[in-house]
Amino acid sequence: MPGSLSRLMDVIKIITVFVALTLFFYVMIVWVADALEEHSEEDRPKGRAVKVFNPQREGSLETIHDVKDRLMFFYWFGE
Repeated sequence: MPGSLSRLMDVIKIITVFVALTLFFYVMIVWVADALEEHSEEDRPKGRAVKVFNPQREGSLETIHDVKDRLMFFYWFGE
C-alpha cells in the first residue's frame, strides 16, 4: 500500500509540473506574439512620410501571368 501511495504522489507531481510548464509556455508564446505585433505597428511612417502600397481588391483572382510577373519583379529588384 505505501508503494501505491508513493506512485500516486509521483503521478500528481508529474501532472503538476506538466500543467505548470504548459501554462508557462502558453504565457511566453502570448507575450512573444504581443511583442511582435507591437513591433509591426512601429513600421508606420512618421512625420510627412507616406506609406505607399497597392492593395489587392478582395475577391480578385490573379492570373498565373500576374503572379509570374510579380515573382520576377521580386527576384529582379528584391522588393
